[in-house]
Amino acid sequence: MYLHQTSSINSSFKKKRRASFFKRSGVILVLVIIILSFLVWLSRTEKVRVQHITISGDSSISQDDILNVVKADMEKKYLWIIGTDNFILLNKGRVEQDILSNYKKIESAEISFSDMNSIDVKVTNRVASSFWCLGTPMDAKNCFFMDQNGLVFSEAPNIPGSDMFRYFGSITENFVGASYFDRDEFQKMGKFISDMKAISFDPISFNAVDAHEYETYLSSGGKVLLNDQKGFEASFVKLKALVDNGYVKTTPDFLKRINYIDLRFGDKVSFKLR
Repeated sequence: MYLHQTSSINSSFKKKRRASFFKRSGVILVLVIIILSFLVWLSRTEKVRVQHITISGDSSISQDDILNVVKADMEKKYLWIIGTDNFILLNKGRVEQDILSNYKKIESAEISFSDMNSIDVKVTNRVASSFWCLGTPMDAKNCFFMDQNGLVFSEAPNIPGSDMFRYFGSITENFVGASYFDRDEFQKMGKFISDMKAISFDPISFNAVDAHEYETYLSSGGKVLLNDQKGFEASFVKLKALVDNGYVKTTPDFLKRINYIDLRFGDKVSFKLR
């Protein structure tokens, strides 16, 4: 008798719990439908839909090309039915990122609403600070513009006699959009080049022979050999010590005599004159 009563109580409890579950699920489903319906209605309301797009800034990319990217993003929908071309649901971050992904010449893109129906897309071009070139310093091929962070962003026209610094090596494919080493390492390379100029060397190109061995070529025809064992700062300290101690002079006549200066091996420094 006791077992039968217990079984009946358990069965009744399970039925009530099941009924409660279905009731809660039904309420949640109704709420979801109401919310989705509201969002669909809201996204299609003319008062909040984007109707005017203004492109501004100093980009060399045509406004029509940028506009096409923005419009393509605004045609995307949440859950296939909720429009995103409106003041409430426009994913500005996604649109900005898509502009940058499509056009490497653009360094920044910022989208803002000027009113509930109008957006302004402000873009800024990357500024070329150096070249990255195919080939070698002795036999340069096609060159590409590179920004201050080492990002290759567009092919460069043939500019004979350009004195912009040139980098070689490291990048083997998909040149546009590739980075010459990582940003921090590239900044260290740039400082090494600047430090060389500060003590009257005249570096004109940098060649990454591989991931660890590098060459810096001088306008006078010689080169400085280094690697990543101690870093660029330590390599410059050794180079400067050569000058400070009088072993190497930075006069034009002496620089023309330099075949190479080798900074690769620990504290040892060697150089060869022509």
